Amino acid sequence: MIAHLFAISDDDVYGGGAYTLDLSETGSRIRTVLDLAPGELIEFHPYGLGNAMLARVVWTEFRGVEGRHEIGLQFLGNVPQAPEC
Repeated sequence: MIAHLFAISDDDVYGGGAYTLDLSETGSRIRTVLDLAPGELIEFHPYGLGNAMLARVVWTEFRGVEGRHEIGLQFLGNVPQAPEC
């Protein structure tokens, strides 16, 4: 499954694509080119599954041969929707 990530930091918001390797109600294992660190908060937007989820990076592993990172995410809840005007 394909997803889009938005990393949230004090200084910046940046994003990139990801492939979902495993998915459960409480988290996901993804593969991405983004270099995220444990503890970072991200928005996880899975294509075709509805609402975006706020997630915390729990672990990371760099796959040097592939040039990608495998990342474990813990879901913290739905991203709040902006109020309609």
